[in-house]
Amino acid sequence: MQIALIDGEPAHMERMRQALQLPLPGQEGRTVLRSIGSVQALHALHHQTVDAMVVDWAMLRDFGGRLPALALPAGCGRAPALVLLPEALAEGELKRALGLEAEDYAFKPIATAELRWRIARLARPRVEADRQYGDWRLQPATHSVLVREHGPAAALRRVVLTECEFRLLARLMRELDRTVPREHLIAAAIAPWASTGSRSLDTHVYRLRRKLPMDGSHGFLLQGIYRVGYRLCATTSRAGIGASGG
Repeated sequence: MQIALIDGEPAHMERMRQALQLPLPGQEGRTVLRSIGSVQALHALHHQTVDAMVVDWAMLRDFGGRLPALALPAGCGRAPALVLLPEALAEGELKRALGLEAEDYAFKPIATAELRWRIARLARPRVEADRQYGDWRLQPATHSVLVREHGPAAALRRVVLTECEFRLLARLMRELDRTVPREHLIAAAIAPWASTGSRSLDTHVYRLRRKLPMDGSHGFLLQGIYRVGYRLCATTSRAGIGASGG
């Protein structure tokens, strides 16, 4: 397991290193720790992969208020992040930090047992339940979608996607009827370091459209918003029903 520790306080960094040197609960093998102690080093991170990251909010604030471009080893999506907040934080700063949509937050100083528990939970493979959107059923375990076809039999057709395609579709479904900026889709589905001008996003969208009926005929219409992003629209009243269903 590889964990990135991003903190500008050397003493706190050392405490975290000592806390995480031993194997975490349920972990097999050794833990590899990467220490990043300056904004300059943070800017130098490109095409790096880790299983999880612990990030000090003060460093992120100086970094432009965004999470660093660290991806999962599998290659798709941003690595999960635990953001550490100071105990005294103005409301505006807190809202800005929460706007990062990190997977977890905690206040500094963080106790050894709590840090180990939170990191073990972050890095643990997550088993996601199926999610129902109208006549479409997203199945994360197999990166597939069940689509109900038209006709008297109303048969279900299984469409298998790549991991990146599935992440892209899942993000669009969660933001149904809202425009999702290109940078958000790229970070969630492809690689957090990819530029917003990258054609890789458009390539994945093109493949999604070839695999799935996203022309409005089966409940959903995928629209490209020029120079902004993409929007998935529900074309029937049932399309958004049961979005959190298991």
